[in-house]
Amino acid sequence: MTASAKALDDDLLGDVRPVIRLLLVASALAMLVAIVNVGALFLALGLTKRQELAVRVSLGATPRRLLLLALTDASIVATAGAVVGVAIAYGVVRLVVAFASTQLPRADAIDVNGVPLAVAVALAVVATVAFAIACVYGQQRAEPSRALQAATRGGTGTRTARRIQRALVVAQVTLAVTVILGAGLMARSQLNLETLDLGLAGDRILIVQVVPPQQDDFANPKRFNAGLDRIIEAVAALPGVQGVAPLLSEPFGGMSGWDARYLLDGQAPEEEARQPLLNLEIASPAFFQTLGIEIVRGRAFTDEDSAEGRPVVILSESAARLAWPNKDAVGERMKIAGTWATVVGVAADTRYRELTVLRPTAYRPRDQFEAAPPFLAVRTAGDPIGVAPAIRRAGQAMWPGATFTSLRRLDGYSSEPLARSRVTAALFVAFAAVCLVLSTIGLYGVVTAHV
Repeated sequence: MTASAKALDDDLLGDVRPVIRLLLVASALAMLVAIVNVGALFLALGLTKRQELAVRVSLGATPRRLLLLALTDASIVATAGAVVGVAIAYGVVRLVVAFASTQLPRADAIDVNGVPLAVAVALAVVATVAFAIACVYGQQRAEPSRALQAATRGGTGTRTARRIQRALVVAQVTLAVTVILGAGLMARSQLNLETLDLGLAGDRILIVQVVPPQQDDFANPKRFNAGLDRIIEAVAALPGVQGVAPLLSEPFGGMSGWDARYLLDGQAPEEEARQPLLNLEIASPAFFQTLGIEIVRGRAFTDEDSAEGRPVVILSESAARLAWPNKDAVGERMKIAGTWATVVGVAADTRYRELTVLRPTAYRPRDQFEAAPPFLAVRTAGDPIGVAPAIRRAGQAMWPGATFTSLRRLDGYSSEPLARSRVTAALFVAFAAVCLVLSTIGLYGVVTAHV
């Protein structure tokens, strides 16, 4: 056995920290788009007001008066934008928490609090005021007579102003396209995850968790399996049930599954410790047919693979390639979970243990591996949820005192590992939509000013 240590923060946050960092980058890009948007719009506004400013300068307006005028306009815009933005933020954050409370750690602590609120408002005010002052400064430096002549001719401002405006528009579109492309990649990755081939008939399989009448029944596999066999026999006889098979662990259990190292025929015993771990499952003769796992070479387990029979094992395709990369694994021998066994079949790979990781798997016959499998896979002809009440009644009748703490569809289990990535993809798409709207507004304002 081996031990592993991790920091408490890592245990609490898990794999959500990189997601939060990505969302921080997306929000920063959205903020940059908004800042550039403000700059482009103020520059366009300055070009449309250059005649007014030239008249004010001609009539004797001082730089201080022009600055106060710019600060007044900027304050109105900044205050309105900050107030509306904060109001939207409160609503959106509450919506996100309600939508993703089960997928994000410490969701109850997610709120619009002081530091991010102060940073956002400060950026809004500083950016608006800075661009307003810059526009006034640029107009103040121009000769009033030239500004009046340019306005009369319908000009579009100085060459420097046009260059700055083009640069701002280019920066705005670049940032928006960056966020949109990132959101597109996230959405594409999510779509690939949603359409992964599990190698299982997940839409018609019900996973049933069996709890024996007494907890110490788990410590006595023979007694536990005797009661489980009665339940399997009763459930298999129900109308609409096409197969029943015991399972060592629930779907997508990750670290809660069983692992075993292996040793190949001809290898030294000390090499076993260096071999990679295989996912270990037990399988009854009905296991592969019930779960819809294809046997690509060799055969499945039969009733002859009993405790008194020859020890046998079935490998997944990835496990067979790992052990014997250049030859057919059927007929070879390997030591798995402390027993030398002959490979009698190769099964298609599945993602039963983990959704995003294809684990090499070894299957041992149930009668040749002493364990108390607490889960059942029940394959049905129709919707498995409709058979759940009958399964519960039949099982409790055959093993009085046993309880069924969970009856869930297999495809329902598969949605849980995807939940957090769904939330992340949705948030990125939301940021992309915000950037797209902001860029559209900015471009519209600039083009309108030119027209």
